[in-house]
Parts: sequence; structure tokens; C-alpha cells
Amino acid sequence: MNIYRGRTQTEVYLASLLYDAIEDHDISSVRKLLVEKKADPNIILPGKGISCLHLTIGNDSAKFAMEVTTLIIQNGGDPNVLSDEGLTPVHIAAAWGRVEILKLLLHCGGDPQLTDNCYKNALHYALKEDWEEAVILINDFISCQRLSIYDNFSPKEKTCTVTLGK
Repeated sequence: MNIYRGRTQTEVYLASLLYDAIEDHDISSVRKLLVEKKADPNIILPGKGISCLHLTIGNDSAKFAMEVTTLIIQNGGDPNVLSDEGLTPVHIAAAWGRVEILKLLLHCGGDPQLTDNCYKNALHYALKEDWEEAVILINDFISCQRLSIYDNFSPKEKTCTVTLGK
């Protein structure tokens, strides 16, 4: 039986449990729900308007946010999942200045040029909050995407600065 956006009651229940575990900073439960129970981190929860990935990225603890974001991505998390307001996890990472998470999301298919319901992309949010490192990362990533569409560039000219880790 479909109860919410084509999802079953069990799917929504597991996603709600995952959301609660993230709010409680319970990494053990997060891992169990994602790996063993196969909770879908991409479900936009009723009454919340966001997915578990959106919630994670905006967590007060940057370390917890990175650890859980990595787990979510490894277990099917979509860096382009849209909240009710049209925000993606990439928007959230840019708005919070979470550069390492932003790198991970971009590396895993996140699109910094998607716009929300107000026609703003991730760069708009990074600029608004004055996150210089995020602005540079997004601009570099977009530039690399543009260069990669041209076949006549040599590999030296296509060198991108987007890397994971330090």
C-alpha cells in the first residue's frame, strides 16, 4: 500500500527511524538502519519536507555530518534529492560551508547548478553566506565540467582541482 509519494508504510517508517537516529547522533543506529534494514535516505519525510541526507549535512557537528553523509552516500544516498523547497544536499553543504562534504557530494554526482524553488543554485548560497572556499570549489567544479565537453583540449589543460581529502 502506498501511503506517501509512492512509498510504503514500512519505507516511511524506516526513514523516520533513520531521521530520529541522526537527530540523536546515534551512529550505531544510523549504520544499522542503512546497512541492515536498508532504510532509504532519499525519502522526503512527511511534515519535515527534507530527507535524512539534508538533515545530516546541516548537523551542528561537522565531524558527525561528514561520517554520516559518507555512510548515506555509500548506501544509496542521492546528492541531488530535492526537498519540498527544491533544495539539494549540495545546496545545504554550500550554505553551511561544509567544504569536505561538498567535495564528496560533487564527486558522487551532485549537481551544483540545480536550482531550488527560488531559482537559486549552490553557488548563490555559498556567496550569500560568504563561504569563500565553497565558492572556489563550486566555480572550479563547474569550470572543469565545461572543459570536459571539449575534445580538443589536452589532458594538461583539463586538470581539475576538485579532489577528495587533503
